[in-house]
Amino acid sequence: MNKNTKDILIYSAIGLGVSATVLFLFRKRIKQGIDAVKKIYYDLSNEYYIKELHPAIKNDVRTLYNWIVQNTDWQPISTSGYRSFEKQAALHEQNSSNAVAGSSKHNYGFAIDMNLQNTKTGGYLKKSSSKAAWNKSGVPAKAKEMGFRWGGDFTSYHDPVHFEKSPYTSSQLLALHNSGKVDRNGYVII
Repeated sequence: MNKNTKDILIYSAIGLGVSATVLFLFRKRIKQGIDAVKKIYYDLSNEYYIKELHPAIKNDVRTLYNWIVQNTDWQPISTSGYRSFEKQAALHEQNSSNAVAGSSKHNYGFAIDMNLQNTKTGGYLKKSSSKAAWNKSGVPAKAKEMGFRWGGDFTSYHDPVHFEKSPYTSSQLLALHNSGKVDRNGYVII
């Protein structure tokens, strides 16, 4: 092995050692940076869904999400909010357990679906997670305290990601919708 090759190997080893040391020393700051980027992403993603909800519940959903972030080890991740009748019909066609168009609170902007990600372990609570696991998070209890109805309590369909809040039943909302009692943005007037 000639001197140049040895020098390259030595400097490469030193460079790798320095890089490893820097990563080791700054791993906490790197993780904080990644966590900050994730939070921005989740906030923007959640707001995307919240902004489409009925004006009557937007702030309640934001309040619930803020409570989750500030008082638990969970991060809410919205997966669905307002759904058109067409989207609801397609979901029902895919799975007959899903509500028919017009009978879901999503169709009127009175429901949001969310997963939860644990900020310490990275684990998730999602639709397939047990009712007990969701209850352990404390989120359903807080949501119910705030007047939300939780899909984990549905007797005919396990839907723990679903949180809804409406002064009317889906049948009443459909009747209001069909009678033209909607504002210029398409929201049912309550």
